[in-house]
Amino acid sequence: LALLRERLLAAAEAADAKAALGQPLLAPPREAEVLARVTDLAAAPLEPDAAARIFARIIEETRASEWSHRPSARTA
Repeated sequence: LALLRERLLAAAEAADAKAALGQPLLAPPREAEVLARVTDLAAAPLEPDAAARIFARIIEETRASEWSHRPSARTA
């Protein structure tokens, strides 16, 4: 849980940096890259598809945290 908390705090900082640079919060190509890497690195007993589902959920929750931090980004 501590690592997830750190991730969400970093996401808030990233949201601020993206806003300052005029960049969107969402980066679908980057998310796909991360999920592909997770799939490639998964090792038994964790199946690649299971690893991808777990990380997809982490990305989803991180995105929700960023949107919560910068609500105006939902319409940008």
